[in-house]
Amino acid sequence: MTPAPLSKVIRVVAKATSKDPVTDREQLVDLINGTLELLYRTESLVWLYFKDDGCIITENFTENCRNGPCTNFTGVVMPPQVHNVRELNTDGWQYEITQKRVNSGDYRQSQNCPRKAEELPPRLLAHDIPSCNDSRVVTFRSDRQEDCGKLIGVRYYDLNNREQRMDMVLGPNRVATESSVGEFVEIVFPERCGWITVETDNGTELGRYHPSILTPVHEWFRLQGTLPGRKIHYYGLREPMPLVFDTDLAPFSDNTLWRLALKAYEHVDTLELTAGQQQGLNRIYASLAAVTAADQRNDNMNFNTLLMPESGRTMLSTGRAMMRRTRRYVRY
Repeated sequence: MTPAPLSKVIRVVAKATSKDPVTDREQLVDLINGTLELLYRTESLVWLYFKDDGCIITENFTENCRNGPCTNFTGVVMPPQVHNVRELNTDGWQYEITQKRVNSGDYRQSQNCPRKAEELPPRLLAHDIPSCNDSRVVTFRSDRQEDCGKLIGVRYYDLNNREQRMDMVLGPNRVATESSVGEFVEIVFPERCGWITVETDNGTELGRYHPSILTPVHEWFRLQGTLPGRKIHYYGLREPMPLVFDTDLAPFSDNTLWRLALKAYEHVDTLELTAGQQQGLNRIYASLAAVTAADQRNDNMNFNTLLMPESGRTMLSTGRAMMRRTRRYVRY
């Protein structure tokens, strides 16, 4: 498993499919992105090639649909397209991810009562509009001149709680909403070449999005007993973003794995297979699983014993259960 830029993967796939990496670049990029989407939906491959392990900073957020001064809480927003978050921890303390309501100001913490993280409904932008911003007008801009004239669709509630809908035309300068924004309900980006930056008219950045992201969606959590500005480590999955630029990183560049994956992708929309084709396809998926298992063993084998969180909890709970069962039959 060797990650590599798109430029190298194009050459690997071109050699496997007998295509020209220059004249057939567009077809090769579509083939690569389609194959990655197929592998993302393969259970034996997803946690090896598409896991995301990173660090994020806690911020202060304002809760919607609340009255009174105590509407702020501390939370953390995941990067776009990171989901299925399995772990949140800081300084060795593990957060218990839950769907139940969490009191953000509760600072009690012990080994028996870990802090909790409430999983909230997905949000559209990474940051809240600052409360000190009187106008709350939001602007959009692209960093590529080729995107001029394309439309951004937005739907939001203004400060009077009236729903507004408008199409915004990208240009060389920032394009702004017609009124102050209370809360965004829907944001749809066009197909484009450049990154889109969302910010207030005062210059406060609310989010910045890759050309492959057409709808900015973030998972986020309300944290118990945590102050803004703390570093939180997360472990989850990242959906494969379509590779666009030559420097975009592909999760692997192995010739063997790409040849197997391309053969599996050839039959993704085949409705009827002969017995021989079905056996060949089963062999390809078995080979993919074998390659993945070998890579996983290589990742987990070092001079120390490395246990994944889920397997570690399973083994420890099984050991405790066997210990209790064994003690019943021990005679002293």
